[in-house]
Amino acid sequence: MFMAKFNIVALLAIAALSVVEASVSASNAPSVPLKWFVFREDCFDTFFEKKDFFNKECLKITISKCIGYTIIAGAFIIKVPQILKILKSKSVEGISKYLYYIDLLMYMNSTGYSLHMKIPFSVSGENIIILIQLAIIVLQFWTYSKTITALEKFILSAFFFVYSFILLNDTLLSEEAWTFIAQINILLLCSSRLPQIFTNFQNKSTGNLAFITFFLGFGGSLARLGTVIVETDDFVFLLGFVVAVCLNGIIVLQFILYWNNSKHPKVDNTKKEKKNQ
Repeated sequence: MFMAKFNIVALLAIAALSVVEASVSASNAPSVPLKWFVFREDCFDTFFEKKDFFNKECLKITISKCIGYTIIAGAFIIKVPQILKILKSKSVEGISKYLYYIDLLMYMNSTGYSLHMKIPFSVSGENIIILIQLAIIVLQFWTYSKTITALEKFILSAFFFVYSFILLNDTLLSEEAWTFIAQINILLLCSSRLPQIFTNFQNKSTGNLAFITFFLGFGGSLARLGTVIVETDDFVFLLGFVVAVCLNGIIVLQFILYWNNSKHPKVDNTKKEKKNQ
């Protein structure tokens, strides 16, 4: 019981530290003049004073802002279908735990990097929201999986807690370290998705995965790729979304290919025949 409480407190503390740091960094970050959170001041004047509604530059940045905030709003529900599906079945069968362990680490890196580089909230705000949902899914793994030991839970809780503290203290990491974190995040993305892709291929089924979660992830990463191109020139940050679109797209394709298999698992008919004889 104590170990379970420790795990919950540790993972929620990760999310709490991220939220606190985000609010502090947002208040310290140089402000970009915006009206109604969407229009740059010069674009607001262009649209509503000069009546130039087809200014390409202003249309591009305004549409990007709108898409960005839509993605952030969608982030509140992106992992909810998976959380509810696990909760309903009380099972994590067919789901790779490494996908969510690595995703948790990856979103911690993304949150820390975005705050450090002062990437606009409209381009990176979903990181913290998804981070909290991933922590909930990891807790579900620790609740419903019989193969995860107490030692594994303790070590991972301690690691995530300490690592989040390091990420959220800018002075502890050099610029070279931050560059490495951004680069390693792409490898983490591959290592989180590829085991699940392999598991799906091996089972010819998507198991207990929630289609809507990965479909939203694919659509969100595709839309986010467009906003990143418009609002930041960070190549590594951009490359991460290119890889995300490709890998999430493969999993969505597997859902389509194995759709009937995931809903109607194959039954060993030979056993049934023996019983009937």
